[in-house]
Amino acid sequence: MNTLVLAIWSLIAMPSLLAAQLVSPAWPSLLSRSALDKVVRSSVDTSGMAVAPGSFGTSSPQFMAAPSRSPHGGTDEKRPAPFRIDLPPTVTSTNPANGATGVSLSSTVTVSFSKAVNVTASAFKLECPTGTPVSFTLSPAPPGGVTSFVIHPVGLPLSTTCTTTVVASQVADVSAGTHMTADFAFSFQTLGE
Repeated sequence: MNTLVLAIWSLIAMPSLLAAQLVSPAWPSLLSRSALDKVVRSSVDTSGMAVAPGSFGTSSPQFMAAPSRSPHGGTDEKRPAPFRIDLPPTVTSTNPANGATGVSLSSTVTVSFSKAVNVTASAFKLECPTGTPVSFTLSPAPPGGVTSFVIHPVGLPLSTTCTTTVVASQVADVSAGTHMTADFAFSFQTLGE
């Protein structure tokens, strides 16, 4: 309980720490979302931006300009509309999963993203084994604009470790064009004899 009181006091008494404190992974475990939203609702950091109520814990938090102080001690309720910080897309799942074994030679490979993305023709690489490219088709065809893509290999080799790489510079979210921050690779083992 003392930690909770200290956390709330630091948010209220030292609003300049708000931005740094919200990115701490420990905060969601210390405060419920509704409790933190109540504190955030009245907290403003030194840059004059406040987190919009209800946006803590979302993948794209909204920020809004803090109301300006009027000469009469109140606030000027005219403020600009909230804006979003766009987070880069990430790979959320793959099929087969990383480390899977016994994958059928006729299997497809599915890569799912955190948001709808556009890709180029060179956004995915499939190598069986590493260094040996495998031909494939992609659905949907680039640019896609979807959250999942399916790689259809021409044929997977017997009893081989295959590596699929998602090339970050060739994947961008549909809404803002933000690229992934790093390549994503995963491997699986095909069926043996």
